[in-house]
Formats: sequence, structure tokens, C-alpha cells
Amino acid sequence: MTTLSDIDVALCELSPMLQQLVEVVGLTAATTLAQRYGGIDLLVPAQFHPDHSLVAVIGVEAAQKLIRHHAGERIYIPKGAHALRCVRNRAILQAYDEGNVTAANLALRHRLTERQVRNILNQPPRHPPRQLSFNFDPTT
Repeated sequence: MTTLSDIDVALCELSPMLQQLVEVVGLTAATTLAQRYGGIDLLVPAQFHPDHSLVAVIGVEAAQKLIRHHAGERIYIPKGAHALRCVRNRAILQAYDEGNVTAANLALRHRLTERQVRNILNQPPRHPPRQLSFNFDPTT
């Protein structure tokens, strides 16, 4: 069963800038920003305008939060593809484990195919790599 702490671990895999974006605008909006603007510097407007392109991309509330936090700044939006995929997959696992959601619902929510969601759900659990220990005696 995937737990909230698993999601926290996945968030730790994100770059510092993506972690900050998650704190400011939330996971969904940060993911959307990385998918849309990943790899470029984004000029955040100094003031909120309801017709700004950011509103169409991440919604009114997230755009307002981003502007409050980074008004007039140029911020680099990392792609973070691998880490975001890990976070997304863990969120899918958690939602499914909690019940009352189908693979089809998750596919629509995360803009994936139902087959992709089933593949994510059927992956064996990953364990952190074990640290190998070697008994090395420098005197021999």
C-alpha cells in the first residue's frame, strides 16, 4: 500500500525549484508547469490578470499564488521528468489503494491511457538499493 510518506519521498526526488513550486502552487499545478514550460525561464507577471496565459495553464488560484510569490521574476522551470513521473505514479498507486477509483478514472485524471495506469498499478514494489558492504582489511 502506498502511503503519504511514499509521496513525500518522491517529492524529495524533485529538484529544489520544483519542490518550491509544489509548496507554492501545489503538486498538480507544479507538474503542469514543468510539463508546459520545463527547461525554460518563465517570466512571472508582476500583477495578476485573469486573461494571462498562466491562468489557462494552471488555473486562477495557482496563478495568483505563483504571482504573489514570484511577481515580476524570471524563474527557471526544470523539466524534472523522471521525478515527476515517480510522483505521479505514487499518487496513482495511493489513490487506487484508497479505493473508490477505477483505472479509467485515474487515466482521465492523469491524462494517461488506461493501459498505462494498469501497467503502473501492476509494477512490483521498488525497494531502495541495498548498500553493499565489503570487508576490506588494508593490513593484508
